[in-house]
Amino acid sequence: MESQRITHVQPGWLAQLRISFGTLVTITLLVCTLGGLGWAVVLNRMDSEIRKQLQTQLSNHYVNHRVRIRSARRIEGQGIEIRGVSIASPARPGEPLLFIDEIFVDCNAEVADLVAGKLQPRQVIVRRAKVRASRRPDGSWDVSDLLSTPQLSPHQPPLQIESAELMLIDPEKSAEPFFHVRDVSLVLAKEQLAASATQSPHDVLRLQGEFRSEYAEHVTFGGEFNLDGISRFRGQVDSLHASQKLFRLLPAEIQHHFQTTSDLSGEVDFGFHITKAADAPLEFSVTDGVVRNGRITDQRLPSTLTQVAGTFSLTNQQCQGSLTAKMGDTQIYAEGRLDGLHPGGQWDVHTRLRNLELTEHLFDVLPPFLQGEWRKFSPAGNMHVDANLSNRSGRIVVSNGWFQCIDASFSHFRFPYRVEHASGLIRMEDRELWTENLQAYAGSQIVRINAHLFDLGPRAYGTTTIRTDGPVPLDQR
Repeated sequence: MESQRITHVQPGWLAQLRISFGTLVTITLLVCTLGGLGWAVVLNRMDSEIRKQLQTQLSNHYVNHRVRIRSARRIEGQGIEIRGVSIASPARPGEPLLFIDEIFVDCNAEVADLVAGKLQPRQVIVRRAKVRASRRPDGSWDVSDLLSTPQLSPHQPPLQIESAELMLIDPEKSAEPFFHVRDVSLVLAKEQLAASATQSPHDVLRLQGEFRSEYAEHVTFGGEFNLDGISRFRGQVDSLHASQKLFRLLPAEIQHHFQTTSDLSGEVDFGFHITKAADAPLEFSVTDGVVRNGRITDQRLPSTLTQVAGTFSLTNQQCQGSLTAKMGDTQIYAEGRLDGLHPGGQWDVHTRLRNLELTEHLFDVLPPFLQGEWRKFSPAGNMHVDANLSNRSGRIVVSNGWFQCIDASFSHFRFPYRVEHASGLIRMEDRELWTENLQAYAGSQIVRINAHLFDLGPRAYGTTTIRTDGPVPLDQR
């Protein structure tokens, strides 16, 4: 998904990633300003002075937090190694908001450069950073205060992060993280783009990385953040463990597109693109989506769908795809498109059902006009179905559909003699219905039924002809 920079929405886990990156950029900029240590370096106190100066500058920037740096070491001709950086909140005892095991500043680390304040890092490598973000009672996050980055230096070297972790915690529910991203690796670098016919020269912050979590086996991502307010993000997700729990973790700007009462689970692969322009809605798309081992429970279905598999793609406005599934003994194939990602959206679906069982559970989920026809015939048994369905403003239309009776039984409220072992076709188009080679048994007699009905519903009209090869016993009914 090509991406947005998540802005001023109540920060979700994507926003926390951005906050974490911002803090690491702050530390990078502070490292770039190391210098002016004076003649203390000559007194063989260089490592201590580097540690003290960086800790002082971080403390001055994060005035409402406790900042500690365990050690710093200059390595001649290689760079500066900083160990044990922690930023903690006085309001939260225990583990810090941010802990970095190691920061390595790749530079010459010459004494003269440090004294003159002219340190020019080629790269900053952050190893084993750990962010613990806790949700406050008002819904905000305690790490949000770490987001601001000072303009301390015009020079910002590439930032490489290795083996980082992000944990989100809701203290009112549990002290354990409810979301945990691990093995985060990324490279963050600033690049100046040349002027074009439509734009003046401007800086772009490019991002490339990957991570794993309890919800996804592997996620790769990349993007760019422009100072003109346009952000783009893209990536690939492999073996996402989809569930309602994961759905509730999505950013609000994405989550509202998927209002549903369905309980969905399964493994999903997909590519994504997100774009966010200043003062414009977020735009997203999902491509090459694949679903495996899925399960769908929905009050609009007669029973739970299992063994769900399929492909899909979606954007802000539309979702389309195909799937296969089982519903009890019924085999399902469907393909279609949904316009408007909300329960009232319009949709078109072509579906094939094999061995559909005609039960009261099926009756409960039929549209009202089909429920009326069901009551007239009280069907039971099994059939195959092949039909095109569409929903326009809440009106479901069946077009070009056929229903093949396998071993069905039914009766008519005006002719209440039940026939059994029915076979043949019932065809339907819009609100018109007719039969082809439909026959059944009344006792031992074959009953042949020809029907052609129009305007299905309470005012349906048409003709129905019933023929038998022999006498059928009648009673007082």
